[in-house]
Amino acid sequence: MDRVWHTRRFLGAATVGLILIGGSALADLAGPLRIVDGDTLEVGGQRVRLLGVDAPELDQLCQRAGHDYHCGKVARAVLWDLVGGAGT
Repeated sequence: MDRVWHTRRFLGAATVGLILIGGSALADLAGPLRIVDGDTLEVGGQRVRLLGVDAPELDQLCQRAGHDYHCGKVARAVLWDLVGGAGT
């Protein structure tokens, strides 16, 4: 749970990043939402990178307290939670 909290704090800027992309750019996006990784969404086949967010890559491993964990998968799961589970 501690890993998830740290990743959630790290990705908390995701919502702000979406807002900062710009209203007109967001208005042009439509279609199914897919979470690519912790800092990238895909909307209707168009990739959207979150401004100011640099999350681990999906297949990236990190270490905490001497143990490896799949921080990229954790980052993706947290972004999925942030968008309310709307993405696949």
